[in-house]
Amino acid sequence: MGLVEGPIFFFAIGLAHYIVLFVTLYQRLPTNETLPKELHPVFFLFVAAPSVASMAWAKMQGSFDYGSRIAYFIALFLYFSLGQLGL
Repeated sequence: MGLVEGPIFFFAIGLAHYIVLFVTLYQRLPTNETLPKELHPVFFLFVAAPSVASMAWAKMQGSFDYGSRIAYFIALFLYFSLGQLGL
């Protein structure tokens, strides 16, 4: 559609919300409190947000540049770290 500033604005808002979500979810991991089995899909939010951010940044910039790669590798790291936890 030719919009430039709008997508970057919404990307920044999404990033700010993800930081809060990430801290909230990550604080629960090292504790002994486990989520009920019904809430285990919540951990998918760790991987989903950086994955979508990677694709969105690549689309806004027109190439899979360093910003996209950083978000992609964050998602990859979080995916494997959750696998190590047995979730």
